[in-house]
Amino acid sequence: MPARWQISEGIELGALQVQSDGQPIALLNDRQTVDGYPRLGTLMPLACARLAQCQPGQTVHLAPVAMGAAQDAYRRFLAAFVE
Repeated sequence: MPARWQISEGIELGALQVQSDGQPIALLNDRQTVDGYPRLGTLMPLACARLAQCQPGQTVHLAPVAMGAAQDAYRRFLAAFVE
């Protein structure tokens, strides 16, 4: 069976990739700049901050969030620093 190739693209903060062994990984601040692995989606900024605080081996549950809801949550988070 031929190998499946994917075109390399820029990698955004919070990208969720699936490696060749099937394990998903989240790419945070120390991510590479381009890659060609399949992606499941992208974590919103607040989820990246929370994930960075998890302990190794800790179970993480992810749920889809609409773009508008993620943007609203982030605006509310940032507004707390302005007050």
